[in-house]
Amino acid sequence: MNNSLNESKKAKSAGQYLFETAATGFECLAKIETFKPDLVIVDLMLSQIHGMEILRKIKTDPRTNHVGVIMTSSHAMSQNYRSALILNCDYFLEKPFETSRIYSF
Repeated sequence: MNNSLNESKKAKSAGQYLFETAATGFECLAKIETFKPDLVIVDLMLSQIHGMEILRKIKTDPRTNHVGVIMTSSHAMSQNYRSALILNCDYFLEKPFETSRIYSF
């Protein structure tokens, strides 16, 4: 099991955080509707819907525009970073990263 998933499971079992995971862009958007998160961590290259499109949908919808968004990517080219900032991304986290960085925000 990778370290990130292990730390997340420990945090969840300790009752520190409530979180959901999604494997695709469509699943992500559907869970945002039902789970009503305070923070979403989105991979730039999520399948079915690009991470930038998910970010745009979150930040332009009055029901979700208050939700914090951390964009992650191993393809952190400057144009991706600029696009994320233009779309009001709250933080851009380059992969690989230590999971503890997420829990320190």
